[in-house]
Order: sequence, then structure tokens, then C-alpha cells
Amino acid sequence: MKPLLALMALLTLSACAADPARLAEMDREKCRSYGMKPGTETFANCRMTLDVERRRENRRALDDAYFASRIGPYGPYGPYLY
Repeated sequence: MKPLLALMALLTLSACAADPARLAEMDREKCRSYGMKPGTETFANCRMTLDVERRRENRRALDDAYFASRIGPYGPYGPYLY
């Protein structure tokens, strides 16, 4: 039962992962919508900026999850014992 549950969890999480090819296509379309032409330096800078922003967002989400797990349910000062 546990291996089946672990497999189901893994499949669920893998469905949430972003497909790099899909992300690249979305970035290309976004930069084209801004009026930039593929193959130019401004287009490459646009793609790079979108990638950096995505990485920052991912890092911020990971940091938030980490710090939330470190604080626990009682907040930063722990449970109040009277």
C-alpha cells in the first residue's frame, strides 16, 4: 500500500513540474508580443530577463516554504506554556 501511495504522490508532483520546452515557447511568445524580433539582442535579453524573473520567483517560493517549516504552527516564539 505504501509503495502505491508513494507512486501516486510522485505522479501528482511530476504533473506540477514545468516543462522547459513549454516555458521556452511561452517566453518566446511573450517577447514577440512585446514587439521584439527573434534573433536580435533585445529578444535574447527579453528571454533572459523572463528566465531570471522565473528563477527569482521559484527561489522566493522555496525560501518561504523553508522558513514557514522552520517557524512551525506556533510562530517564531514557540508555544506559550503557562
